[in-house]
Amino acid sequence: MGRGLAVALSSRFETVLVGPPCRPARRIRLSTTGCLERSASVRLMPSGEGLEGDFCVIALKAYDIGSAASHARASASRVICASNGMGLEREWGPGWDSVEKAVVMGGFLPRAGGRVEVHPGGLICESGGSAQRLFEGCGLEVASTREMEAWRWAKWLLNSSLNPVAAVARAANDELPGLGLEPLVRRILDEIVPAVPRAFASRAVVLARGMLDFLLERSANRCSMLLDLEAGRRTEIEFLTGLAERMLGGACPSAAAVADLVRALSSGSDSVEFRDLPPGSGCAGRERA
Repeated sequence: MGRGLAVALSSRFETVLVGPPCRPARRIRLSTTGCLERSASVRLMPSGEGLEGDFCVIALKAYDIGSAASHARASASRVICASNGMGLEREWGPGWDSVEKAVVMGGFLPRAGGRVEVHPGGLICESGGSAQRLFEGCGLEVASTREMEAWRWAKWLLNSSLNPVAAVARAANDELPGLGLEPLVRRILDEIVPAVPRAFASRAVVLARGMLDFLLERSANRCSMLLDLEAGRRTEIEFLTGLAERMLGGACPSAAAVADLVRALSSGSDSVEFRDLPPGSGCAGRERA
């Protein structure tokens, strides 16, 4: 996601992509396809280099936010967080309330050769906020809202129900109904609604169900959790379905079971190698294991 956003922003701003520490600074050529057809030469800098800018956009995995927070706070007075998951304030530490939030609705699928395939959806930004001013005119669809917390919880409901099922099944979003997994996704969503603060719950549920209907019917995107499992990377399950499990205890059995499957696949404890399973066979493979 970070590389796709960097390509979009480079059309209007000098953009620096901050990567892992201990890697040399250099320029890299990136390109996007799909909803955003563009290429850009972007500076890649290691973290901790004392960079300063007008804006800092965080598009990290939730579990990496803690290690980047101090650098982000020092690099810019206006920080925008577009990361998925909830409970991020514990990772960030002091000053989380001053971080502007944005919700990424589109998919960003990495391809070979520095390419990123951009799927429809764009971003939801706070009305009149820095993110709206920053991203408008960059080629991505931008919608503004005065209900940012409701949107954040809606995206959490969506990611916590759809992503783990798609990841375990090794399926694109629109393949899940054909695999008979749509009822499971909807059951998980219903189970975890009580984790949403009451002030945002009713609106978040309406938004989440609308997004889910669209993705199951029309989105061929493969979720980031599936890509993480295929690459042998850590997933964000503890900031999504795992967070609901901790908040609700035994009140979300379907969510807890699917979260455990993701943990097992992520830890390599399966008797079947995840990356060797054909697409659409993840659930069956897990049941045999």
